[in-house]
Amino acid sequence: MSALDKILPQLRGVKSRGHGRWMAHCPAHDDKTPSLSIAEGADGRILLRCFADCSAAEIMDSIGLSMSDLYEGPIAHQLRPIGKAGRRLINEGDALRLLPGDLALIAIVGCDMVKGKPPSAELHDRLLLAVGRCVLIADEATR
Repeated sequence: MSALDKILPQLRGVKSRGHGRWMAHCPAHDDKTPSLSIAEGADGRILLRCFADCSAAEIMDSIGLSMSDLYEGPIAHQLRPIGKAGRRLINEGDALRLLPGDLALIAIVGCDMVKGKPPSAELHDRLLLAVGRCVLIADEATR
């Protein structure tokens, strides 16, 4: 049984968003509209992103699975650290899929700052992660 076959049946309101991508209600919080993004990485691992900021561990725990259920086997490549100490980033292909959202976040925070509204600590952390992914993509593109 693949990692995807273990996880998708445990989620509510799963809808395809294109090849290897889905949205669903997050089981880790009282989700009235789908806020959980599910993507299948190039190496078969499952990537979870809750836009209400539930962690992957919280999501997996709430459906009775472990973090190891996100992977079918050992990860073949080295994940690189980025952003805050200890945070890890997904591979470059998955980062590219996140690029439009990262750029939108950067633009929104920039507009708010021009208006004199500084970002919250949480938004600041998300901004640093988004900028870090953009830098990683630029670095990979210039190799």
